[in-house]
Amino acid sequence: RELGVDPESGLMLTAKYGQYGAYVQKGEGDNRQFASLGRGQLIETITLEDALKLFALPRTVGTHEGVDIIATKGRFGPYLKYGNRNVSIPRGKDPLTITIEECVALLNENDNKPAANAPIAEFGDIQVLSGRYGPYIKYNGSNYKIPAGKDAAALTESECRAIVENGAPTGKARRTFKKK
Repeated sequence: RELGVDPESGLMLTAKYGQYGAYVQKGEGDNRQFASLGRGQLIETITLEDALKLFALPRTVGTHEGVDIIATKGRFGPYLKYGNRNVSIPRGKDPLTITIEECVALLNENDNKPAANAPIAEFGDIQVLSGRYGPYIKYNGSNYKIPAGKDAAALTESECRAIVENGAPTGKARRTFKKK
């Protein structure tokens, strides 16, 4: 379905359905561009203005400390590209309207996050680590849960050894399938 002509480039925009779903094509031949339709957008109802917005990304939001901040859309949703770092844009924020102040706040917030598996404390062969699902104890290649109500940062070596001796190491989660 032909949508109209892009006023900036003079290229025709066409809504099509392909192997991977609905998309909009801009231009013909070797210099054509593609953009997937967003949620709730249909080939039958998309307007020229909505189609032109699909080609607005990636967009340079601004510069922070001499490095460009680029808002773009990827396989897992919208994100910011800042140098060699990628930071997800949270739900509710639009990559087309996000401001430089919001981008800098997201970058700073991401800097302050503790790294996965970052050590909280070490007692020789026992480590208290910050993991994806919360703190845990690592000893001899096995992981042990920290009991509820215990502060991981306040654990002593003797408390860690007691948890290792009295607890069972956590194993890989196994799925069990019921037979019919």
